[in-house]
Amino acid sequence: MLDLRDNLTLRIGLFIASLAYFSYTFYESTVALLHNTHPGTTTFWVWVTDTTGLLGMGFRTAAGLIAVLTTLFFLVKRDLSKAETLASIRWIVILEALYWFVSLFPSGLWGLTRPVIGGISNTFFIDTTIPCLFESIALPIVLGVLFFQLNEKCLSKGALKWGLIAGTVYIYVFWLNNLCNWVATVIGKGVNYLLLFPQNLPNLFSFIVTSVGLLGLALFATYFTVKTVRKGHMDKIDVKRAGAIIVFFGLYFVVIFELWIFLGSVGGWSSWYAWFLGHDADLWIMALPLAGIPLLLSSSTIKQVKVLSLLAQTSGLLFFIVFLAAYAFALPTNNVLISQMAYRIPLAIFGGLLLILTFVSLAVSTLTKHETTQKPPE
Repeated sequence: MLDLRDNLTLRIGLFIASLAYFSYTFYESTVALLHNTHPGTTTFWVWVTDTTGLLGMGFRTAAGLIAVLTTLFFLVKRDLSKAETLASIRWIVILEALYWFVSLFPSGLWGLTRPVIGGISNTFFIDTTIPCLFESIALPIVLGVLFFQLNEKCLSKGALKWGLIAGTVYIYVFWLNNLCNWVATVIGKGVNYLLLFPQNLPNLFSFIVTSVGLLGLALFATYFTVKTVRKGHMDKIDVKRAGAIIVFFGLYFVVIFELWIFLGSVGGWSSWYAWFLGHDADLWIMALPLAGIPLLLSSSTIKQVKVLSLLAQTSGLLFFIVFLAAYAFALPTNNVLISQMAYRIPLAIFGGLLLILTFVSLAVSTLTKHETTQKPPE
């Protein structure tokens, strides 16, 4: 099993990912506080879902702050004890579970009160009711079980099992969520929004990556989870495959985001772009490859490979700083500034570098996959 204390790039990657998790959630909480939860100015259900959304964001912001402080201790080599680390992770897990239930279950209920007839109600049921009900029930359940399994007695079996299950369910959640948003978009815009060739080819690519690519990753994560759980011990985890899953999960968001940065709203503005760029509270996941790359390259002792990890993390950190600035500097409005060249050009440069270095890391990992097994025992 990989030792966190002996891997600087992993500690850096976890800290950056945690910082992205906290900072972007804090931004979303600020936007919700400034623009939502105003009774008397809108309909009952909008007020309810906006208010519970703000409350849920508060839970996730607290989880993000704990994650930042915990990973910061490891980054500066003031390592927490096992009991302290488990306590921190348990708080993160339960607060994250509360976020999903409190924020999104009311939105799912709202959809059940509307007749599934006609255009608006029909698309609302697809892009809101279905994904919100699934994610607000499935994730709190698996995260709740994981919370109770996170103790020293169950760490190598129960916590491992439910941690992997929770991670796998996350991928299914985002597959269903983004797929439903794409389906609703196509219903509203027509199939030419995908099939008009060659103008709308990027939309078709995005749809395929969402519907097929994310599903394929979820199925592979399911296979990985089942295979690992059968081995029954943390030392049996295939670290490189775990890293690959984390990297590809984060890459999905980076690729979709960079498509818009380079090509704009292909085929015209739509609910897909409005959702992904304006309302997606999980764009912090673009920082996940920075934690996954050190796992991918963990078996290599070559100095240049560690430099590759650091270069990817540097470009990723710069990318996320510019990304967050484009969102946060528009406050107190709820606009985003990514269309302005002062932000768009750096996002194109640093995001492009992150993509290149991530794919290079994947190639290096593939080329060195037999390195560990071929070494003679010491």
